[in-house]
Amino acid sequence: MAFSFLGFGFGVLFDFVTALGKSINIKWITFLLDFLLTVFSSVVLGCVMIAYSNGNFKGWFFTLSVLIFVIYLLTLHRILYPLFSAVFLPIRKILKKIAKKLKNNEKSLKKVLQFDK
Repeated sequence: MAFSFLGFGFGVLFDFVTALGKSINIKWITFLLDFLLTVFSSVVLGCVMIAYSNGNFKGWFFTLSVLIFVIYLLTLHRILYPLFSAVFLPIRKILKKIAKKLKNNEKSLKKVLQFDK
């Protein structure tokens, strides 16, 4: 039962990180988020497998977690991903406004600092 919740939790976390990465839309931050998700998922899965198996790894623990994750992606992913994307939409708009202001400031600064050739 715990591995079913673990697979579901990984699915929700995957949607959250994916929506956050797409809203930020900066490649290195998206890579960093994906890397941290992978490390976190691996550590949690390993710790839970050790805790529930008395030191003996059993393949069905891993298989069950992956199976529930795949079932999540085929079903609830269609509901939760758009929800997370809608939550992060204001962040994307704020980042676009900041980028636009920085670009305008850069142009005005170049005009002020033009040197005679």
